[in-house]
Amino acid sequence: NGPEASIPKLDATVAVQLRKIDSVWKSYSEMVDKILDGSQQVAPDALSAKSLELLKEMNKAVVMLQKNAENNTRVLVLMQVGFTVLAIICVLAVLVMLRKRISSPLERLKNYALAVAGGDLDAKISGNYEAELLELKNAISDMVNTISQTIAEAVEKGELAEAASRKAEQTLVEVQQKQ
Repeated sequence: NGPEASIPKLDATVAVQLRKIDSVWKSYSEMVDKILDGSQQVAPDALSAKSLELLKEMNKAVVMLQKNAENNTRVLVLMQVGFTVLAIICVLAVLVMLRKRISSPLERLKNYALAVAGGDLDAKISGNYEAELLELKNAISDMVNTISQTIAEAVEKGELAEAASRKAEQTLVEVQQKQ
């Protein structure tokens, strides 16, 4: 109960050739049997001719089988090349998808962050974002809005403080003038 193997179905021309070899072999085998039995004399030239005929027919069969094997190998190589090309196309498709869904949005977020870091708090984030990148986009946008509000409040308080300072100076000048 070991491994099983099967011989592939033969091409019709190879099958015909093997039948021809079988026929020549039977004739050759009968000649050899007659010599071994000593029942009949066989001319050496006839035995030699039959032997050469058998070898010639066997060589034809070997050449046919070799051509079949080469054709099968060619088909296998073409299939392998085809599947390799298909695999390369799939890898390229995945890379393009990654570029579209991850790298490009990250590049846009980076450019937005650089614009904000350069002082452009009015910069806008463009493009579509999905999943975690959408969360990141919203978090960065919220952060910039919070910074903008904080700066606006600080400017407003600074203006109020400046106005109060001017008013205090003016009051001080008036008090000094009255003295």
